[in-house]
Amino acid sequence: MNNLTLGIDLGTNSIGWAIRDITASDNQIIKKGVLIFDKGVGEEKGVEFPKVKKRTESRGKRRNYQAEKYRKWELLDFLIKHGMCPLSIDELNSWRKYTKKEERKYPQSQSFLNWLRFDFNGDGKPDFHLFGSDKHESYYLFRAKAVSEAEIDKRVFKDNPEILGRVFYQLVQRRGFKGRDEEEAKTMLRGSKDGMTKGRDAIADYIKQYKSLGAALYHYQKEKSSHSEKIRIRQRYNLRKDYENELKLICKIQNLNNDFYSKLHKAIIWQRPLRTQKGLIGLCTYEKNKRRAPISHPLYEEYRTWVFINNLKIQAPEEWEHSKYLIQKIYPIFYKSGNDFSLSTILKQLKKDGAIVNSGYGSREKTKVLSAKLLKNFEDIFGENWQNELGWHNAFLREKQPKKKATTNYSFEDIWHVLATFDSEEKLREFALEKLKLSEEKAIKFSKIKLQQGYATLSLSAIKKILPYLKKGFIYSKAVYMANIQKVLGTYEVSSAFIEHFATEIDVIYEEVSAKRKLNNVLNGLFKYELLAEGDYHLGSSQDLDVSDYSLIKQKLINELGEKTWEETIKEDQADYLDYISKEYKSFLQKPFQAKKGAFIAQPRIHQHIFNYIQEHYQVADENIKYLWHPSEQEKYPNASSYEKVELKNETVYINENDIDAFLKKKPNAELEGISLKLLESPEPISKGFKNPMALKTLHKLKQLLNYLLQTNQIDAHTRIVVEIARELNNANYRIALERWQNQRERENNNYKKTIEEINKESGTSYNSEDKNLIRKIRLWEEQGKKCLYTGDTINKSDLLNGEHFDIEHTIPASISFDNELKNLTLANKDYNANVKGKKYPTQLDNYHTDSMFNTRSIQPIIKNIEAVFGKRTVEKKIIKKHGKKEEITVVKWSKITDLEKQIDEYVKKTSYASTKEIKDVFIQKRHQLKFDLDYLKQKIQTFTVEEYKAKWRNSKLRDTQIMTKYAVPYLRTVFNKVEVQKGNVVNIFKEVYRVKMVSDKKDRSKHSHHAIDGAILTLIPKPAYRDEIIKKYQLEKDNHTGKTYHEQPIDWHNFKPIFIKNIETETLINNLKDYRTLTPTFKKVRKRGKIDYDENGKIKWAKGDAIRGQLHGESLYGAIKQPKRDNFGKIIFDDNKKMQLEDEVRLVMRKPLLYAKDASSPGFKKLDDLEKVIVDKALFEIIKKQVVKAESFKEAIEKGVYMLNKKGEKVNKIRHVRCFDRLKYTTAVQPHKHTFVSDKEYKQTTYAQNGENVYCLFYKGNVKGKEERTISIIGIFDLAKLDIQDEREFFEIPHFNSVVKKKTQLPLCAVLKAGQKVIFYKESVKELAELNKEELSQRMYKMYQFESDGRIKFKHHIISGSNTDIKKEHKEISSINFKEFSPLLRISSGGWNFAIEGRDFEIKLDGALIWKF
Repeated sequence: MNNLTLGIDLGTNSIGWAIRDITASDNQIIKKGVLIFDKGVGEEKGVEFPKVKKRTESRGKRRNYQAEKYRKWELLDFLIKHGMCPLSIDELNSWRKYTKKEERKYPQSQSFLNWLRFDFNGDGKPDFHLFGSDKHESYYLFRAKAVSEAEIDKRVFKDNPEILGRVFYQLVQRRGFKGRDEEEAKTMLRGSKDGMTKGRDAIADYIKQYKSLGAALYHYQKEKSSHSEKIRIRQRYNLRKDYENELKLICKIQNLNNDFYSKLHKAIIWQRPLRTQKGLIGLCTYEKNKRRAPISHPLYEEYRTWVFINNLKIQAPEEWEHSKYLIQKIYPIFYKSGNDFSLSTILKQLKKDGAIVNSGYGSREKTKVLSAKLLKNFEDIFGENWQNELGWHNAFLREKQPKKKATTNYSFEDIWHVLATFDSEEKLREFALEKLKLSEEKAIKFSKIKLQQGYATLSLSAIKKILPYLKKGFIYSKAVYMANIQKVLGTYEVSSAFIEHFATEIDVIYEEVSAKRKLNNVLNGLFKYELLAEGDYHLGSSQDLDVSDYSLIKQKLINELGEKTWEETIKEDQADYLDYISKEYKSFLQKPFQAKKGAFIAQPRIHQHIFNYIQEHYQVADENIKYLWHPSEQEKYPNASSYEKVELKNETVYINENDIDAFLKKKPNAELEGISLKLLESPEPISKGFKNPMALKTLHKLKQLLNYLLQTNQIDAHTRIVVEIARELNNANYRIALERWQNQRERENNNYKKTIEEINKESGTSYNSEDKNLIRKIRLWEEQGKKCLYTGDTINKSDLLNGEHFDIEHTIPASISFDNELKNLTLANKDYNANVKGKKYPTQLDNYHTDSMFNTRSIQPIIKNIEAVFGKRTVEKKIIKKHGKKEEITVVKWSKITDLEKQIDEYVKKTSYASTKEIKDVFIQKRHQLKFDLDYLKQKIQTFTVEEYKAKWRNSKLRDTQIMTKYAVPYLRTVFNKVEVQKGNVVNIFKEVYRVKMVSDKKDRSKHSHHAIDGAILTLIPKPAYRDEIIKKYQLEKDNHTGKTYHEQPIDWHNFKPIFIKNIETETLINNLKDYRTLTPTFKKVRKRGKIDYDENGKIKWAKGDAIRGQLHGESLYGAIKQPKRDNFGKIIFDDNKKMQLEDEVRLVMRKPLLYAKDASSPGFKKLDDLEKVIVDKALFEIIKKQVVKAESFKEAIEKGVYMLNKKGEKVNKIRHVRCFDRLKYTTAVQPHKHTFVSDKEYKQTTYAQNGENVYCLFYKGNVKGKEERTISIIGIFDLAKLDIQDEREFFEIPHFNSVVKKKTQLPLCAVLKAGQKVIFYKESVKELAELNKEELSQRMYKMYQFESDGRIKFKHHIISGSNTDIKKEHKEISSINFKEFSPLLRISSGGWNFAIEGRDFEIKLDGALIWKF
């Protein structure tokens, strides 16, 4: 289908598409549509997070809770067997053993409950008297006495083993924290930043004095408490090692043997190591069967160091051999104890030695360079000879058969593995002392080594192959080409002479290919110029090129290379270039016209040329090219498989050709249709290195759409695919940074609007403050320091907007640069621009470097004026070596650019040693924001300093270089032959060229249909050769300042009308793809001891889950109470038996912290009135109120502390929590848990919580006395979980749900509705819908988004985009459907439910086609 073009607009949660058929007679846009789906990430309060995050966090909490139970069960089992707990094994088994459909039973024996209360004699009180203490003691007394050396205390435990058992049980209940990283460890020592949770440092002296954590807490509480306040000791970070030491000490003092201690340690302290995440690590870019290396590995640190050294392009002093100089003089500089150091350190060494830097780094002294910190640690700990001692050089040996390790000594890789896996400094120290035989000092240093987190893009194997060549001084690209050369050649050894020779040949090939590409660009430009020209210029076989042809060739060549570069090219090369182009151009002109269309020259590939050289000189097989690594290797996708079309039970399915035999064997009734086609497969590349969930979700949905279009024969592999990709599909940190940067620009724009209003007020004008062109003028005015950058003239407010004296101009003419963005615009003196600048570059103007005369007056140098934008300019001279000769160059710096570079380097440094992911993300986002500003200034300064403008720079403005494009293009090319990507600014240009740009972009963006419009525009954009010519004409019109826009008809569409595109807005049915996965069972691979389990046929075993998906209820749990009845005087009413009388209403309450709320999201209360409205105990409120009144403010009173008072009015205990009523109703709350100890009051027997989401809405409909009646019943996810159903269709079979009584009549269940489901409203009958056209159907189509408890349903028009909250700000919810003009939001009761339901009455296919089911 060469006549078809498919345009695709990819967004974060949308795909707009359109198909154009150039053979269609009238409207060539034959199909269009929009898919809307949920983002691949979740979002809450504007913050993105992975969708699995909440599920993972909840699962983590459940597992921690369950792990605590397992520890308790194991400990209790041990204690029971040793007579230390009054519980039987049967009672324990009733609690710990699970029987399906039966609840576990918590032990209820009185002896066990007394044991938990430290009541060992059954008198109802804790037995503090055993240690001579009174009833007011703390339970920590028992732990303090358990480590007491006093014989009297030891005797108590010996005579009463159950007391010691209870002490162990207290240890297992809270076994302390273990820091996951350095920052968390610091928090545990120092306490939380808000001071709410104390750290270990607060009791460190007590632990030292009293030997154990329990004893320290006991004495700390005793000493710190006062008569008015007893210090709490629960809210603090206690370290697990302190619990471990306490357990060890108790066992020692109580004479318990090592076996006893080991079993207690396993039950109380031991923690199972985390499962390996190795399977989630991406694959190497070059070796697709190997995992990527950790960036903390010593070899990666070495590799990273040498890549940077070689990128400096150092020219060694004349007396030094290049690689030796780098190894002996530069490499050692990287051995630093800090994370990084300044590049100036290296530059000083180079200057001292007389070496030269031939890269841009020479002028960036402040750049932060990552040090080889781990290697430095190895040197400090194992000595200068550490590489020989730890087998460093053995890692690079390449042998036919890898040898087994011949020595028992630890290698550097063994040591790194220990550092990466051991989870405590103490274990590392012990390993260093016992295994490595280090001194105490070095063992401590070893234990404090911290490794970076993350993974490289290469495997360790690839690094080992590349690294030796990097150390020889080869730049990365050369090193990669040579790294796997042995396998290309089929040998295991190559000589040094071969390496040197091959490296030289690579340089020659690079230069040849680079030159050939430039010349081919010129030729293809000439071919394009000729094909676009009117008529066919043809040369006969005996004719030659004329003077005009040679002149054209030379001009095109200069345009490609740039005037300055052409002048610097030696005459012999100039002649060779002209001769090559002339011959090829002549050959082209002698071809027939049709042959000319296919005559464009493909660009040579360096990779292929290098292999050709190898093959020519060393006779290697063709297939060995797969072993030659490419330095710019892209993510690869496997070739698409063919799928066979199969008919099965009146349904069409497509089966992979590799699985077809097994499928037909399993389904003998299936019939092969004899049709085979290639379909898109998984969008994950082979390396599995694409970790962007939002982009992957979009690609998965694109796969669904394109495969459907292929299967329905609407497109094929020959269809031209043109894609536009949203910038927001980059990674999360980039998206957040971009959004913040754009928000900042929007705030600036709002200020500029105010400036326009001020000008109107001061000058009596009426400029539109919403005019984007005027806002852009104000921005440039502010950016330029309110002056013209060409003349230095001050631009007054009164002259700013009228366009008479100053106007916007293109710094590099738009017809040359194709750049109409802000970075190429300047607010300039209109007279100067028209009469002096014209189409020149700034560097070509007389007053660029010096003062000049203009209109009989002196004007300032441009180079000085632009300091207003770029900051102060500094210049220095440097010597570099070029083509073997020393050459002096000028290095120019601009202070604003330099400052931004410094800030970015600082954030790179901060990112490298950020303690948590959250902090690291903040630094990355800030770095992105700074980079946006830096990129803008760098691109803008280029427009003012460029001396020649090369064609390739213009082409880069049209090329999409996003990360997403890197994956999307090769993925689509697995099936489609022609795939192009267009940038958003190109799409906008062609909207104007073809007269289809909407009047208001803002209004357009509020409708999903704009995605389909963009898709249609993409189909109109011609191939690059013609596209560039149109853009040039468009920009030329801009340059001429005519105020007009260049227009033309789309190629191959002579009767095109803009209305064809504009009508898409009203003709498109938006297909909202909603994932209803609540009842979808989960599957996971069965594992044994962490390894995947297989059946007898070698197939993976899968376990199927039976739980539903989703959060069943809110996380906050409530209690239920009834308020006492009161008389008219507010006194509580009692009955004749002096029993308090209670109200009938049950209300839900929750304990809330008595804190001052800093903001709406903080816990606590903002003012006293807020507390009064919700507090349960009014008497308690009066106590609080009295103390607040005495203080200066509510905030001061709460922060100082509010106390309970005794009869004398003295402070007794601090009030930390108060019971408060909640808005949640008793009748609507769910009851997630039953209490273990049941109250005699029914409403107090369970906990209460907010119901989870409403999953289903059961829609009932039937006739009652000749009139159709309707009603709904809402099913929440908590209730759904209790129903134990597998499919929503089961509602039609369950008597309780398949009908409902209304007005004494049974109404049958009509449909199961879900949020996001679409409906189409009708007037009289559902069948009338089949007669409507697309525009009329679009008018009536809505999607349901909320079901209300009062029986109303909320609808949102399918075409409207944006959040419901934002839409409600502009549009009211209408209570009835308007068939003449749609309303964005509806809120309709049962009387207006005249609609067809998606799934029941109609179906929308992926291509937007409506299938009626009535």
